[in-house]
Amino acid sequence: MFVVLNHKMNLTLEEMKEYQRQLQSRKYQDTLIVCPAMPYLALLQGENYDLGSQDVSMYTAVNHTGDVSARQLRSINVTYALVGHSERRANYKEDALCIREKMKRLLEQEIHPILCIGET
Repeated sequence: MFVVLNHKMNLTLEEMKEYQRQLQSRKYQDTLIVCPAMPYLALLQGENYDLGSQDVSMYTAVNHTGDVSARQLRSINVTYALVGHSERRANYKEDALCIREKMKRLLEQEIHPILCIGET
């Protein structure tokens, strides 16, 4: 079983440090995937859980300010990424084409996409 923890925009830096300390002190039977807010991705490296991203850019070009590429995610040991979250579909009008491109970028970097479906 997979357990995915999506932090959204929660936790400050100090709260994240404490959270990481608690994560490190526990053992998990299931695969635990932690998806912190983007500023904390590189901080949250652990041995008993996998690191996931809340999003990825659909682009490979370097001229997309504010985006995070799959290549960058791979460089900090991200192994999973959320794609197609209902909030991104609604708030940013991400459609099937965008989601497909994001999944392609992830797979090119050997990152496992977690496709979100069925949410309203």
